[in-house]
Amino acid sequence: DPIPASAFNESNISTYVVEYLNENRTAQGLDTLGTEGRTAETVQTMAQNHSESMAEAGQLAHTINNTTSEARYESYGITSRCSFLVAETPSGNELEAIAMTVAGQPYTESGERRFNGNESAVARDLTDEMLANDTYRERLQQENAGIIGLGVAVTDSGEVYATANTCA
Repeated sequence: DPIPASAFNESNISTYVVEYLNENRTAQGLDTLGTEGRTAETVQTMAQNHSESMAEAGQLAHTINNTTSEARYESYGITSRCSFLVAETPSGNELEAIAMTVAGQPYTESGERRFNGNESAVARDLTDEMLANDTYRERLQQENAGIIGLGVAVTDSGEVYATANTCA
């Protein structure tokens, strides 16, 4: 049976995704990513706001309302703090991973019927989607990354948008 979107707590999903991403980093012999401190709070706010923007637009994209992830880092004043992680790339999205799934409603993916019935299952699906993407996996496994901000937005129809932003 469908589960109302309101039954899914965005903060809990976010916490699970960070936990699962850190489990992956540990398995790769990397340090875990932290979520404490002023910079982490800024990165978290930025990620949350982008997830909400994607949810409002109904679009999984780095650029929403003509604002790139690079521009978000600049507007939050953390470009210099975070950008030395990787060499500049033309996209300006080198510190961000995004994903989308569905909460509480049956859906089909790659011809397979799927259902995420709780926050942990939603988070696992978002994490798996990010790590299945070679570019995002590389970003999330940056050796010198130390901070992650993870934002999750759940729409009334159960669509779930997630943004992971990293920093040193």
